[in-house]
Amino acid sequence: MQYSLSTLKKKANKAGYSFQKGYQRYLNPSWGYFRTVKGERIVGYQIFDYRLNGLVWPSYDTISDHAMDYDTAVSLLKELCNARGVSF
Repeated sequence: MQYSLSTLKKKANKAGYSFQKGYQRYLNPSWGYFRTVKGERIVGYQIFDYRLNGLVWPSYDTISDHAMDYDTAVSLLKELCNARGVSF
């Protein structure tokens, strides 16, 4: 099932998270964005935990942020929300 970005953000916020959509960037700011072969920036997602004041892994990896694709991010958000009593 495909959820709207606003629904995902509301559920995340209710559970103490922020669900963010953006472009995959290298953690080193001078390196810029990840790009497709055609030069287009790659969309990615990340989840920020307000209780821990940091990104939830795998929202980032060793070289980039916004590292999750949509399906991975939504699946992780569902698990995190359910653990805090917020159901989808």
